[in-house]
Amino acid sequence: MVRHPIDIVISLHNEELRAFNENIESAEEAWFAQADRLMGRRVPKACRHVDLLNYAARASIGNQTVAAGNLIPECDLKIIFQNEMAQNPAQIYHEVLEYLGIPDDGRSEFNRENRYSEWRAPWLQKTLRHLSRFRRLFGIRGSIGVLPLIAKANRRDSTKPELSERLLNDMRQRFLPEIQALELATGRDLSHWK
Repeated sequence: MVRHPIDIVISLHNEELRAFNENIESAEEAWFAQADRLMGRRVPKACRHVDLLNYAARASIGNQTVAAGNLIPECDLKIIFQNEMAQNPAQIYHEVLEYLGIPDDGRSEFNRENRYSEWRAPWLQKTLRHLSRFRRLFGIRGSIGVLPLIAKANRRDSTKPELSERLLNDMRQRFLPEIQALELATGRDLSHWK
């Protein structure tokens, strides 16, 4: 599944904030900090790996799609555009079932998962994360499911940030070759992404 690289960056930034790999709240500031971070500067201590903060590389869908096309036979590769899935999930779902040769299960409701969100209390989430690590460290197996319930209650939907023209222009310039590569790989006109 592919989506507009700018949307990928904003989503990845949000994911890394929630995972505490990212400490820059502003997507714009995080975008422009990438070069410093790849040189080891401004990387949060809690970040598991600096590559998680390399948003441009992670959103390079054109090159990734071309690479997949070089490895996977065309008959075994189905590329789905996320915006089309969001607009008509039932149609795309049925196309995928048909592609995979799986019978229709009659599903007609498709809930949106993994919405843009934030922690109500980040300190609580960090505490839950540490508790989970301690459980693993001491070999405690099994769970009554309390930590995931607390985490779910601690999460709330939020709105995506407004992006400045400076940021949009920089991203458009960076991702133009990626979009062009995706156009070639899929045969689709993505001029509305440029």
